[in-house]
Amino acid sequence: PPTLIVAGGGGAFLHPTHCFQDRIKVGEDDYSRVCAYPNAKVSRRLSWLNLWQFRWRNWRFDVLWAVTHFGICSSLFPLCGVYDDYLEFNPNHNLGYLLLWVFRRVGLLFAQIFVSGRISLLFTLIMTGIAYTFTDSSNLKWKTHLGWSLAHAFTHISSALICILFLECMAEFVVNEGLVVTQNVGGATNAQSCGTGLATSIYDEYTIHFSHTLEDFNIQMLNATNTTLFRDPPDLFPSCRFDERLYSMASETFSWVYHEAPFLKATLTVFDLLGIIGSTHVDMCDVLCSGGVECTYSNDFLRYQQLDRVTILKYLAAISLYFVIFAVPIAGNIFGTWLAVTLNVFNCQYDEGFSVSPTS
Repeated sequence: PPTLIVAGGGGAFLHPTHCFQDRIKVGEDDYSRVCAYPNAKVSRRLSWLNLWQFRWRNWRFDVLWAVTHFGICSSLFPLCGVYDDYLEFNPNHNLGYLLLWVFRRVGLLFAQIFVSGRISLLFTLIMTGIAYTFTDSSNLKWKTHLGWSLAHAFTHISSALICILFLECMAEFVVNEGLVVTQNVGGATNAQSCGTGLATSIYDEYTIHFSHTLEDFNIQMLNATNTTLFRDPPDLFPSCRFDERLYSMASETFSWVYHEAPFLKATLTVFDLLGIIGSTHVDMCDVLCSGGVECTYSNDFLRYQQLDRVTILKYLAAISLYFVIFAVPIAGNIFGTWLAVTLNVFNCQYDEGFSVSPTS
């Protein structure tokens, strides 16, 4: 029979050689492998590069991870009382109990997705479908294909749930420790514990430490407009009159923005993410947990409907920025690890694993 050549480097990207058998049959002819480039050892080593180099080579996947993982958790916010639940379970901060607590709470949240999570359930099914469809079944039995796909999907879902546990614990931690000033229903604040100046918003810090600078500048502008320079002398040139009007208009505009309009406070509030997360978390939990109702890992749909839509959107928008920072790198590394293991253990997924690898 004629000699067959499998060109690992003859296409748009390098192909692995360790995924193919040493003997293949084409029609009635049998062929034996006598040479391979790259050889099997190099091919496997290149496959393992997906472990740590997949994400930075394929940063566009970050958008997919951000949307899907936040969607998986979107119906679970907020986890009211999750930090107190952790302290009650692990008061001594033992690492073993921490891992046990995370394992149990991830199971509770996963069950909650199927019980009452609407959007979360949708994205969970989408993630599972993507994982199953993307998995190459050419060298796998259907049971192995199904199990490996579900393991991949469940790992992504679990990582998203771990991220929400961490962020919700941090949201309640900054409130409990007084790092963010909030008010309860009765109007009392929670700033009794720190007293270090951290328990204020960005606007409060500005008012205390920097507002006098702009105030002095505004006073100087107002005084300048009342000096003899702009008192309409008879021999004042038209250009000077125009400068006077322009200077006066700028002073009045600055005074209006500084004293009357909430522009400055609203602008600074946008960047006060911890303050937004802490205050809205408390406001939402006051409604969801009113009357002593257990609401840590389950939310009453009727009570959730009582929440202000602006409050919900503000909370989700603020916490999503932190969520993406933690969830996206984890998801990218999970996918890279899955590709590397699939290439080297199951000898499949070679098109996808090498087309996005550093060898391409």
